Amino acid sequence: MNGFEVATCLRNIGSTAALVFLSVYEDEELIRASKHAGGMGYVVKQRLTLDLELAVREARAGRLFISPIH
Repeated sequence: MNGFEVATCLRNIGSTAALVFLSVYEDEELIRASKHAGGMGYVVKQRLTLDLELAVREARAGRLFISPIH
């Protein structure tokens, strides 16, 4: 299973976990897929040290966070 499939399974069984995806890809399609799977965050690994803590904080508060991409 990939991360999107795991996230979908978690949502299907009623999980309320705030999911944040980590990826090496700065790709709009993958960002959309992460949202569709129930993700509350998408952090590109190049910005990990800058964005991860904020992404987790935002996700826990029920707000979406997406790393800025080029």
